[in-house]
Amino acid sequence: MSSLPPRLLPPTFLPSLNALLASLDLPFALDNPTDLTPSLLLAILESLINARLPIPQTVRVSRTRDAKARAMLVLLGVLECDVLRGGTEADHPQDQSTSTHVDDSVLCAGGVSVDGWAGDIGLGDVDPERLADGGWEETIFVGELLCWLARKKGILP
Repeated sequence: MSSLPPRLLPPTFLPSLNALLASLDLPFALDNPTDLTPSLLLAILESLINARLPIPQTVRVSRTRDAKARAMLVLLGVLECDVLRGGTEADHPQDQSTSTHVDDSVLCAGGVSVDGWAGDIGLGDVDPERLADGGWEETIFVGELLCWLARKKGILP
């Protein structure tokens, strides 16, 4: 993402993000997209999917750049592979006689089916180190994606 020219902040970005934080009962109000710290990004996604991400406690409590980047790598992977490409039981009700198999990890992650286009939105281009460092493009991109997910789940209008 760093090869792209810096984009302007969408005018609805901070109001949407602050509304999302309030809806999730996360007691923060952001003034800048780079206020989206790795810990806050994790809290938002985990609140949206009602599950903890598979990040070791040692990584969660560490404040090193490497640990933050590792946590962001997991966040991006869960977003792309489990949340965006998956589906929940509500999205895919299963009748025992005619059910198709839905991976349990996707169900636990609270996925939202988006017709398999997750790979096309550019998540693979997001640098987890730049996201962990508060890179402008990366935080806006992931923040917009989290707001979109909240809209898809009915948390934001």
